[in-house]
Amino acid sequence: MSEWKSEILRRLASLNLAPAREVEIADELAQHLEDRYQELLSRGETPESAERAALDELRGEDLLARSLRPVERSFYREPIAPGRAAGNFFSDVPQDIRYAFRILRKTPVITAIALLSLALGVGANTAIFSLIDAVMLRMLPVQNPEQLALIKFRSPASAHLRQSATNPIWEQVREHQDAFSGVFAWSPETFDLADGGEVNNIHGIYASGSYFTTLGVRPAAGRLMAASDDVRNCAGVAVLSYGFWQERYAGAQSAIGSTIRLNGHSFPIIGVAQRGFFGTEIGVPLDVAIPICAEGILDGKNSMLDDRSSWWLEMMGRLKTGMTVEQADARMKVISPPLFGAVVPQDWPAKYQDVFRQYTFAILNGDTGTGGIYG
Repeated sequence: MSEWKSEILRRLASLNLAPAREVEIADELAQHLEDRYQELLSRGETPESAERAALDELRGEDLLARSLRPVERSFYREPIAPGRAAGNFFSDVPQDIRYAFRILRKTPVITAIALLSLALGVGANTAIFSLIDAVMLRMLPVQNPEQLALIKFRSPASAHLRQSATNPIWEQVREHQDAFSGVFAWSPETFDLADGGEVNNIHGIYASGSYFTTLGVRPAAGRLMAASDDVRNCAGVAVLSYGFWQERYAGAQSAIGSTIRLNGHSFPIIGVAQRGFFGTEIGVPLDVAIPICAEGILDGKNSMLDDRSSWWLEMMGRLKTGMTVEQADARMKVISPPLFGAVVPQDWPAKYQDVFRQYTFAILNGDTGTGGIYG
């Protein structure tokens, strides 16, 4: 994702937007390309061809133009100036903005109604998505789900919460937070069981070594992952869901200690999660979990483990006894400056690095009226 983000930032440079706004736009578009990349992988593309196709989409079809100005050029009443290419998106933007403001000034009543409707819609959607987050936390089939809280963060220029973090950010949170009795990270992933031939995809996750223990999930067979399984340069292990164990192995104890092939690599099966546990993504089945460190095995030189610009991990924590979500939110904000300062992407221009250092954590749990969403 760092290559995609660098390309997007290069294109945005001529717009002279506020640095925080440029970073936010680049983050969103980079996530779009990551989603496209994952979609291509699920269709059977190789990692190399999927990455190439995603980059081609950005460069060839001008994803920036479609994302920031989805209206066709023919809609605008002012003609394209002689000597200008119709597809020159960046040179057209100032003219488009001036024209839009002229139209808005000519229709003040309609403008007021439109802005009010937009404000109400944004507010309603924010509340709805906050409620969805809260309901999802309450529905997780784990011990005391009301003690769980999502760990998110935001840029200084936006109330929008980032949904994912880089692995360097996660490692900083894991080592330096003091608001939670335990924290964990995970990332949904599609793995291919086939060892050559027709693709046979299953639903899986990369999970930190603290994933199962912090959630309070017990093993149905064998053991679950521990912190010692998730260390750099690990050999990798695999934990099966109960349903996948029954479906593929008929619940046989002999599955423990055997290996499972994922994307052409073998991982020893160390255990099976308790019956009824479906992971931390409501509505998405879970078949297998492997440690975050195993991403380095599967992705090799394209690994995101040390990439400070690849946003792919979700984070969650279990509040300490007696700790409120407001207190956790305040504590995480205190450590925000040194933590984000320690993992600034060094390949970003200085102005973007300054924005990154101003990111702050926001904590959200089952009570939507508290924590980072409205803090």
